[in-house]
Amino acid sequence: MLYYHYMSVRSAAANQQPEKIIFHVDGGPPLGDLWKKLVEEVPCLETRHLDVPETVFGHKIEWILHKTDVARNDILIKEGGIYLDSDVLILRSLDPLRRYAFTMGRSTANSLSNGAMLAKPESKFLQATIDTYKEFSAEKFSGTKQAVLSVQRP
Repeated sequence: MLYYHYMSVRSAAANQQPEKIIFHVDGGPPLGDLWKKLVEEVPCLETRHLDVPETVFGHKIEWILHKTDVARNDILIKEGGIYLDSDVLILRSLDPLRRYAFTMGRSTANSLSNGAMLAKPESKFLQATIDTYKEFSAEKFSGTKQAVLSVQRP
């Protein structure tokens, strides 16, 4: 665990005060002294095994970022909650945004940012986003088009 990962979790714990902070991991939990310190300092922290998706709607997913996009959206559709990339710092509570069924940031004039997302379970927006993967193919969404499905298409 790097220092900015540690600070991201600490900022979420301090400013959001969640019931749970869940690390979805495909291996074991993070390693190192900062992880040990985090486990001691944040009692609501838990790790949960994640089977990384290899396909979506029968299409093979090769790029790791597409795999994590699909996994992240599936988890939020099923459970709802707040998703944060490991480099996001929370400076104040996100609760005012939780009144909406779905919230995500804007990155540029033509794309969104899925590094921070808030969703109620069964979010229609996220379901529509996942549905765009019905047309997915590794060849169609490769190279410079890789981010289209998760941040430009929605």
